[in-house]
Amino acid sequence: MRSFALTLLLAAAVPASAANLVTNGTFSGGNSGFTSGYTYVAPTFNSMYPEATYTIGTDASAVHDQWEAVKGVGGSGNFMIVNGATNGGADVWRSGAIAVDADTKYFFEAFATNLCCNAGRTGAGSLLTFRVVGDVTGTTDLATFSTEDSAVGVWKGLSTQWNSGANTSAQLFLVNASTDFF
Repeated sequence: MRSFALTLLLAAAVPASAANLVTNGTFSGGNSGFTSGYTYVAPTFNSMYPEATYTIGTDASAVHDQWEAVKGVGGSGNFMIVNGATNGGADVWRSGAIAVDADTKYFFEAFATNLCCNAGRTGAGSLLTFRVVGDVTGTTDLATFSTEDSAVGVWKGLSTQWNSGANTSAQLFLVNASTDFF
C-alpha cells in the first residue's frame, strides 16, 4: 500500500518571510483550494479504501485500520492523507493558477511522510514528482523524492527553487509514480 501524507508551500524567494502562494497549502481550510485526480472521501474510520483516494484530516489511523497514528507536521493540524493508486500518473494534488512575477526566483517546499503500516515498517512509500506548468514555458519538473525508505510518521522535507522566467502564471502538480503496494 503506497500511502503518504502531504503539506506544501510556494513563496517568492525574497524576503524570507514571504507569504505562501499556494492556496490552502497547509490544508487548514480542509478539502478546498486545490483539485486531485484521486477521489475525495470524508475522514471517517476506514474511509480510505480502496486505493486512489484521499482525505484531509489530523490523524492517519482514524481513516485506515492499517496506518499508524501519524499527526501533521509539528504534531498537529490538517494534512492531506493519500492512499496511493495502482496506476501511476494521476495528479494527486494540483493547485489553481498562481500569479507570479516574471524573472523571479520562487522557493518551493513540501513535506511528505509514510503512513503505512502498523508496527513501524518502512518500504511502503511513494515516488513523488512535483512539477510546475508555466503559462509561457510549459512543464518543468521541480524535484522528485521518495518516502520509501522513510520511517513511518517521520516527515521528509523537499525544497527547491524555480525561476519564473517569462511566466506570469504557474500551476503546481504532485504526481505519484509508484504503483506498487504490498
